[in-house]
Amino acid sequence: MKTTKIKSSLIALAIAFVANANAAVVNVGPSFNTSTVNFEASGSTITPVVGSSGINVNKTLAVGDQFSYTFAPSDFTSYLTSSSLGFTTLGFAMTGTSAAPAAFSLDLYGLTAASELALIQSFTGFVPTSSTSSFVGLTAGTVGDLTAINQVIGFGFTFNASDIAVNTTLNVLQANVDLGAIPEPSVASLFGLGTVGLVALRARRKS
Repeated sequence: MKTTKIKSSLIALAIAFVANANAAVVNVGPSFNTSTVNFEASGSTITPVVGSSGINVNKTLAVGDQFSYTFAPSDFTSYLTSSSLGFTTLGFAMTGTSAAPAAFSLDLYGLTAASELALIQSFTGFVPTSSTSSFVGLTAGTVGDLTAINQVIGFGFTFNASDIAVNTTLNVLQANVDLGAIPEPSVASLFGLGTVGLVALRARRKS
């Protein structure tokens, strides 16, 4: 009975190992720096500082603080979840230090086939409290014109919190993607399964 329980646990661990190997966070646009993004003053009430590591905001927030940036057209077609849900796996590589998570909203824009500016989708999220860059997922909101997803050109970022001192840096837009429902086994996953098999064999011999 003990051996059976050990085997079950090890099999579950192996499945989780392979499943996690399927997931990956990938960049879906340019890394933000002075060479890749353009500040849009007409859509901004605050002016972040852009450096080699990204777009930085360091201030005590007021509700409605916002900024907008554009970049060279990027194709997001591969990351679309569905026509009804839009994008559900997008996020930022982002750092942040604040007393509490600060809420924000994001509007993603693109160009239609007629070269007209269109709102692709709106999202919400929270500024992280960790100074270590990590993937910050966006909660999908209203879906707009998805015909513009092959020419995404920028975003508008609005803080929905007040009296919170934040120091946050946006590094790049990202997506948390599934690399395949039934992937070919990688060297790492085969090694993991082999290790599980050896442990199970030793457990059986001891029982």
